Amino acid sequence: MLDYAALFVVRTSAAALALDALQRAVRDMRMAPDSDQPPVHHPLLLVELTARMWSGTARRTELTTEFLAWLDGTTRTAPGPFAAEPVRVDACRILRTYQQLPRRTQAVLWHAVAQWDDAFVVGRSLGVHPDTVPRLGRSALEDFRQATLRLYAEQCDGYCRCFMSLLEAATRRRRPYPSVELDQHMAACAACSQAHSVLTGMNERPGTLLAEAVLPWGGAAFAAVRRRRRLAKASSAAPSQPTRNAVRRTLPPKEAAPRLPWLRHVADKCPALTVMAAAGLFAAGAATACLYKAGDDTGPSGPVAGRPTQTVPHVTVPRRTDPHPSAPARTTPSDTSHATGHGSTPSDDKGHAVPDRRAGFPGTCHHTRK
Repeated sequence: MLDYAALFVVRTSAAALALDALQRAVRDMRMAPDSDQPPVHHPLLLVELTARMWSGTARRTELTTEFLAWLDGTTRTAPGPFAAEPVRVDACRILRTYQQLPRRTQAVLWHAVAQWDDAFVVGRSLGVHPDTVPRLGRSALEDFRQATLRLYAEQCDGYCRCFMSLLEAATRRRRPYPSVELDQHMAACAACSQAHSVLTGMNERPGTLLAEAVLPWGGAAFAAVRRRRRLAKASSAAPSQPTRNAVRRTLPPKEAAPRLPWLRHVADKCPALTVMAAAGLFAAGAATACLYKAGDDTGPSGPVAGRPTQTVPHVTVPRRTDPHPSAPARTTPSDTSHATGHGSTPSDDKGHAVPDRRAGFPGTCHHTRK
């Protein structure tokens, strides 16, 4: 409301005009039933009505010369940047089409298209998530365009109604399909030519077209002000390149990661091996963490009070037996006598003497004759 009120009065009186209009809007909303609430642009209509009432009082000197000239009927041009080139639209038909739309579609069109509100403001006003606002805006614009086509089709004669499909194809937002027959018909039909210009304007400047048709005065200038404010807010929110460089310089330096060209080579050749190596490193890290945690216990080495002492049972492992036992060695009487005799020298199976390493000298050779 403050941006629209600034078009009617000098800068110092804009807040007073907006406050007076807001009080009237609150009173109208309280008096209206819940099923028939005023439209979303109703407070802006009261801004123009309040300024008109100021023109008959001592506050007339606070109004701008552009509004007084329009009010007195000396000029019909819009103020602001569009004063030199006013926007000519079929305001009555566009306003009628806008009023036939559902209230929710009207709110989406006015907030997102005419007022250039950001997604957070529109989402808070409609009770939806901000991410869905762009999709709702595109859908509302398409509904507005289709409603305008239906209104023109109802008001035109039978011959012009035959060109409605060509008119719809030629004024699409995406991939328009021009027609030579439609161009020839619009050269002789002013109504279809005006419908074509309105539908084309909805694609190029929908906010300006809607504000100029809905608001009684200064709609195009209001849309331009809101658009500049939205662009300025978006540019201030995005940091510039010098700011980003300054933020980078203030951040602490990052430690350089170790260069492992061999690991990169292995990862390129054997991805599965890389996964196994990563799993091994993770397991080793987990084991190290467990050992480190266990090493932190610097208490007494004995059992701790309050903890149960675990006793490991003693398990006796049986001695492994040879599955293939060797045959018992054959003994001879001579061997027996050598084994049992006192001071005898050990010998092998053939009777040869075996040196006695325990005594430190070679043994005596004994020969047995039959």
